[in-house]
Amino acid sequence: MTGGFSDLLLNVCRHPAMLLYLDQAQSRGPTSPAGQRANTGLNENLAREVLELMTLGAQGGYTQADVTEFAKALTGWTLVSKPVRERVPTLELGAFVFIPQFHEPGPRTVLGKTYAQAGEDQAAAILRDLSVHPATARTIATKLARHFISDEPPPGAVAALAAAFTRSNGSLPALHETLIGLPEAWDAQARKFKSPNDFIVSGLRLTGLNKVEDRALIAAYTQLGQVPYRAPSPKGWPDDAASWSGGDALMKRIEWAQALGQRLGSSIKPAERANDVLGPVLRPVTRQAIERAESADQGLTLALMSPEFQWR
Repeated sequence: MTGGFSDLLLNVCRHPAMLLYLDQAQSRGPTSPAGQRANTGLNENLAREVLELMTLGAQGGYTQADVTEFAKALTGWTLVSKPVRERVPTLELGAFVFIPQFHEPGPRTVLGKTYAQAGEDQAAAILRDLSVHPATARTIATKLARHFISDEPPPGAVAALAAAFTRSNGSLPALHETLIGLPEAWDAQARKFKSPNDFIVSGLRLTGLNKVEDRALIAAYTQLGQVPYRAPSPKGWPDDAASWSGGDALMKRIEWAQALGQRLGSSIKPAERANDVLGPVLRPVTRQAIERAESADQGLTLALMSPEFQWR
């Protein structure tokens, strides 16, 4: 996060979890030595998701031919499995490795630019160009503005972030600095409804707990519908209020908040803690409701479920 988007993108695409999740580890060039011998096929998943989700975006101007060409360039990018380790015994299981015998030979043309046969670096060169493409700047700017400002990203904020991305060749610190400096990012009205992850983490921070049992934490994420590593699609988890604020979802939050309150009992003074955490955002009517709660656990539940705490 202190480097460049190009480095981040490259590391994501080489990560074992990504290679396995999108089946890149099994992709073979159709005319590569391994592809001809084993009659295994080309897998386009990683190439498609890089173009659609990680860089240009669905409206970024790429074609199916670009997806296929990029997928061919990516062949050979895999990880060290037990069979692969027989070829490279010095590498650890699960490490990224490029296997030339898996790579589709020949030049590749993506977005009108031809990339010479260069083994592992062929796909890396495509990724480097994608990482600084104008459409990528807009995609990343929109995602940042949506996550940190509002579900409907302000056009001015998106334009400022995209300009910073382009000006700095995708420097992530430059993006962070621009984001923090945007007046839209400091709007007094909270515009982002907390995801289950945000709610659980901030809820535990409010209570002051510094240790939670693994099983309890997993149960909380399961109950609220955002189990780590189980996003519903390669796109990841939703980042908008409508996806997390339905009636059933809110009831589950209430149940979790009640269970947390019952566990902590009278060890917390909810009104004081809410005032410390929310400060001037805490409305008098909310503070009064927490103070008038019949018990400390009920007061904690009210604090956790207050509008001021549910939105950020």
